[in-house]
Amino acid sequence: MVRDADGKINTVRYEAVNAMLLNEFLKEHHTVQELKSAASKQEATISALKSTVAKQEATAAQQQTEIKTLGRRSARDPFSSRWHPGPTLAPVWPQSRMMTPGSLNHSSRA
Repeated sequence: MVRDADGKINTVRYEAVNAMLLNEFLKEHHTVQELKSAASKQEATISALKSTVAKQEATAAQQQTEIKTLGRRSARDPFSSRWHPGPTLAPVWPQSRMMTPGSLNHSSRA
């Protein structure tokens, strides 16, 4: 566009209009592409979070079931909640302290 001395539009340079419109279109297109990219990243994040929440809900449900089972078990047997040491193992003695028939002192019989 060309303006006169008063600032009014005098003529339009039509050869420049196409370039200006193309420039505006390209700017808007770039903005739309960025928004689509951000939206797809957000969708991927949402899917991952949904998967995590589903796993956590399943774990919580399983733990609730185990808690109820343990509660029922302790209600039936009041001693089931006490500490149990597990299997008892025989003590292991060092070889030097083990008594063998040959290690007895036979001289004390006299």
